[in-house]
Amino acid sequence: MNSTLSIKLLLTTGLFFFLGLEFLWSQPNDLERFYWESKRTQEVGMAVLGGWALANLSLGAYAWSQENGVPNYFGQMNFFWNTVNLGIAGFALWNQSQGIFEESSVLNEHRKTENILLINAAVLDVAYIASGIYLLHRSKKPGAKKSDMLQGYGRSLIVQGGFLMIFDFVLYGILRNQSMSWSESLSMQFGGTSASLVYFF
Repeated sequence: MNSTLSIKLLLTTGLFFFLGLEFLWSQPNDLERFYWESKRTQEVGMAVLGGWALANLSLGAYAWSQENGVPNYFGQMNFFWNTVNLGIAGFALWNQSQGIFEESSVLNEHRKTENILLINAAVLDVAYIASGIYLLHRSKKPGAKKSDMLQGYGRSLIVQGGFLMIFDFVLYGILRNQSMSWSESLSMQFGGTSASLVYFF
């Protein structure tokens, strides 16, 4: 009886030891995989933003130089707005290229990006659209000065704000799904360990 108990205790101790080693060895690899997936997703997102910016710069410059009235101001605002978008996308891509895998900060940086995107979509992008609607409303008032400019700028803000809202929500959703999948896989690892221990007892 005592020898059987000793063997079980020895096996249990050995199981704890090897499961601990397996967890320590596998965890950084899983976390590093999560890091590269997050990084790749953000790079693709910034490439999409940069592509949108370049398209709007080209079309905006054309409308600004060739059109008159509302289309002229619409193109002008699109051009100005997307110089900022291009700068943000370019800096973000450069920053991603400089990043290195640091185990201690991977999850914090990922969640920080999630929060920024959510705040942008829920607050800033709504404010952009609301500002565009306000400018359109002002342009329709009797005797409104610079009505064409107000209409052009208002329409541009609505379009740009609408795009950014969709962009921010979609990118947030993808990143959020990645972090949730990571949490679930972590729970499954702990769950599997517990199940194995119970079985041996």
